[in-house]
Amino acid sequence: MFDLHCHILPGVDDGADSWEESLEMARISLDSGVRTVVATPHMSPDLSPEQVSRLVEELGLRLSAQGLPLKVVPGMEARLEPDLPELLRSGRVLPVGGRYLLLELPHFSLPVYTGELLFKVMLSGYQVILAHPERNARVMENPGLVFEWVSRGMLVQVNSGSILGKFGSRVRQAAEMLVKAGLVHFLGSDAHSASGRRPDMGEAVKVLGRLTPMAQEIAALNGHLLLQGDFAPPEGAAQPPGTGGWRRWWRR
Repeated sequence: MFDLHCHILPGVDDGADSWEESLEMARISLDSGVRTVVATPHMSPDLSPEQVSRLVEELGLRLSAQGLPLKVVPGMEARLEPDLPELLRSGRVLPVGGRYLLLELPHFSLPVYTGELLFKVMLSGYQVILAHPERNARVMENPGLVFEWVSRGMLVQVNSGSILGKFGSRVRQAAEMLVKAGLVHFLGSDAHSASGRRPDMGEAVKVLGRLTPMAQEIAALNGHLLLQGDFAPPEGAAQPPGTGGWRRWWRR
């Protein structure tokens, strides 16, 4: 499996607080079937892409010393901020694989500049991957927003904890709807520790398999294709989640 979203690097955000915890998170990931993790610390003025790359390199050395066959790839989780295009141009944000930007939406709202900002980021040559949009209050009210974003070329990552209901029933229902509508391309643990929000994706993948025949692509294949620069979402797979049976399901 492939974990696109994990706060496994120590001491840089609200994720792992030590190398010991980073290694324990790696063990949990491996036990759940994950073989590749993207380290995605929160974008911060105090954290440079060079620091992230150095920490990933050191983590790789520590994993090898412990005999843990987990591949860790550098990245960042960006925030929806007005100056994001400038931060990208100045090299202050680290996209995954050089061109895929993992972008977190606010949890409770969508700023009026959301659409324009997403468009500017994509015009700058970056492929936007929306991080856990199912947790955004506006998306929960109107999941059709995600269809609009995907139709404009954006990609979507949902959290394993959302699939399992760890963020509440409304988030779980939104995640399920997006998966069934073919609007989800990647799965991420969004893990922050070895004890609370753990990088254990195994159970979520089982649930994912009951929601869509594309579960293995979402949980594994798409991520590896992304790192190779070969990923393209299947044409015609997405559908508006607020039409027909989807609308009746959502009201129920």
